[in-house]
Amino acid sequence: MEDETNQLPKWDIVVLTAGDEAQAAFYQRQIDLKQDKHLPAAKYVVLSDPPGTKIGNGGCTLLALQYLSEHFERSELETARVLIIMAGGLSKRLPHVSAVGKLFTSLPISSPLKDDTHIVQMLELKLAMYAKLVALLAQGVRVTHRVPFAVIIF
Repeated sequence: MEDETNQLPKWDIVVLTAGDEAQAAFYQRQIDLKQDKHLPAAKYVVLSDPPGTKIGNGGCTLLALQYLSEHFERSELETARVLIIMAGGLSKRLPHVSAVGKLFTSLPISSPLKDDTHIVQMLELKLAMYAKLVALLAQGVRVTHRVPFAVIIF
């Protein structure tokens, strides 16, 4: 029986940007733990800001676009729905989530999957909130912030 999560409309590629290598490694571990059961089927990519001066949201978006052009065939990108989530912040205003980042903050809600006791995180909520949106969109790249309600459509 197919997992209920994977029956949602989906993104073909989801790119998460992280502020540094340590944050990227944490994000990747979370994706690896959740991908088979708790996240919609997609190719998930985690990218880190380069070492040194932080490049900000604009820089990380360009880095993500560069990565996509170098690691995916043009024909695949021309037909794909791509979501780039800028998630590399340090959460200075929310110190209780600074270790995991806002995107992997635990939420006080239950899993929508039957008989599941896992802890729901902001990434799952964000992808669920965009499920109806992605069903209406043609191929292309969309950029969103780690907070749940913004999306920029190209």
